[in-house]
Amino acid sequence: MHRRLSKRILTALIRQIEEKGLGEVFVAPYDVVFSEENVAQPDILFVRKERLSIIGVANLPAAPDLVAEILSPGAREKDLAIRRKIYARLGVQEYWIVDPDANTVEVLTWKESGYITAGGYRKSERLLSPLLPQLDLPISEIFAV
Repeated sequence: MHRRLSKRILTALIRQIEEKGLGEVFVAPYDVVFSEENVAQPDILFVRKERLSIIGVANLPAAPDLVAEILSPGAREKDLAIRRKIYARLGVQEYWIVDPDANTVEVLTWKESGYITAGGYRKSERLLSPLLPQLDLPISEIFAV
């Protein structure tokens, strides 16, 4: 299920974002090296076209603009607590939490006080992204049977 969700999100982002020249989308395995102590491998990440120069050959040595994490039973705590703090501290502007058990996507956006919820989306709704206002992503596409 994890790989299916990842593939569906990647496909939608490539179709709606990358093909329009708004930036590049990557899927794991691709390391994001925030520092020697902080290396993450988000399920999906996006870098805006204005920042494409930060993309490295072997890894991304700076914070991406958007990260999507698909929750899994073994990493749920890590994604919800630890990664959220790391991404916030290091400047990831938008963080999507994809919950396959609930068929939901929570969109968090960075403000000076930390992440705030910009939207919580169910299977019957369309995801809206503050970072990518052009995006029109039906959640049903992600959680299709």
